[in-house]
Amino acid sequence: MSVLRPILISGLLLGGACGSLDGGNQAPPQAAIYCNSDVDCPTGNICQGNFCQTGSATCMGAGAACQPANACHTGVISCATGAAACTDTGHPDTTMNGKSCGSGQLCASGVCTASTAGAHLPFPQVTDHGGPVLDAPQLVTITFDGYRFRTDVEAYGDWIVASSWLTTVGADYGVGAGRHLHKIHLPASSLPSTSLTDMQLQTWLQSQLGKTVPAPGTGLPLYLIYLPTGTTVTQHSGQASCQAFLGYHGEAVKGTQSLLYAALPDCAGPPGQTDLQGLEITVSHEIIEAATDPQHATQTYTILDAQSPWSTVPGEVGDLCIGASMYADGSYVAQRIWSNAAAAAGGDPCIPVSGAPYANASPRSDGFLLAEAGASVSLTLTGWETAPTGSWALAAQPAFTSGFTAGFALDKTSLKAGETVTATFTIPAGTPSGYCSAFLVTSSFDSFQTYGLWPVGVCVP
Repeated sequence: MSVLRPILISGLLLGGACGSLDGGNQAPPQAAIYCNSDVDCPTGNICQGNFCQTGSATCMGAGAACQPANACHTGVISCATGAAACTDTGHPDTTMNGKSCGSGQLCASGVCTASTAGAHLPFPQVTDHGGPVLDAPQLVTITFDGYRFRTDVEAYGDWIVASSWLTTVGADYGVGAGRHLHKIHLPASSLPSTSLTDMQLQTWLQSQLGKTVPAPGTGLPLYLIYLPTGTTVTQHSGQASCQAFLGYHGEAVKGTQSLLYAALPDCAGPPGQTDLQGLEITVSHEIIEAATDPQHATQTYTILDAQSPWSTVPGEVGDLCIGASMYADGSYVAQRIWSNAAAAAGGDPCIPVSGAPYANASPRSDGFLLAEAGASVSLTLTGWETAPTGSWALAAQPAFTSGFTAGFALDKTSLKAGETVTATFTIPAGTPSGYCSAFLVTSSFDSFQTYGLWPVGVCVP
């Protein structure tokens, strides 16, 4: 959907007999392990000139690096010559804090522990609805004369298709490394207007295929259309770029050919981000969403459950982490993205792992409340966090898709872990039956430049 502006190393398998070390420096043999399917090799004994590794059916070369045994440490485990076992030379790294290391377990100061978040309503899972996935995204970058970030976005396309960011955020959804196929630069006058509708943009893309813009070959390329400074685009809803949204992805059709595109206007960066950072975050958001949910007629990874307020965020993997802190890799930045695995672990659901404390407030049950027109209804949310912080700020904003806007109030503007907050909806008189309204309850440590969110909603029966 749109980016909206917010209100063993593996051991070698070696055959051969195992022999004991010469000299007196060998540690007492441990329980026997196997260097291959046939031969016992007590830990620390020689296996064809290499040393057996504790707890593994492999022989490791003397001084080789072994797979870290602790998922919450960085670095490597060193297999030192003559050592009876590998020694962990990694260190507790704060960048691993909050990383899932098992069911209901998170890394905390280098140790895999039960989540300190406490019991809370589980996060949803983003399910596969059967549509296609761009398992190796193919990008076509399109810029226009005078575009101030031309060099930056062409380099960004080169970076992102080979980045660890893409393989990390795509892992849950079958998306891996991609290719940057083309970099196209056109006169600004090739666009029909400086004030475009989405339909005009689609028509323009269709008209340029095989002329100024390469037609799709095998697979489905994603056309990244970086609009010139001062050029706006309006979606079907009437919402305008740089006011209601920072970018979006869509699908046009020419004959039987599906054309995937992302509209990327030149907007000012959100608070706490430069204009270029805001653009890169928007581009990363649209790339991973186009890869995981490319065709709206046959949707893939998104939350479609109309009984859940999470469907109002809306429910694609970038939208669900719209308030997450940005990920940085050298000079490049990208949005952190929803992970089903991280969500199931119960901590921060957005990856790559940031290492920063995460806070949220969740209700006691999922689903929409029911209230008649003209009435009020309340629910209770409980605060929780991944690391002790004291308190955090609490606020609310209308969800991005909502049938009407109810009155909404929280009885607190700050919260601590274990504390509760009451949220009250007030439904305007005359609201038709079947209409629903939703809000995002947001929790932040930095004046809402970044935040955790939980959607809640009400419907008129």
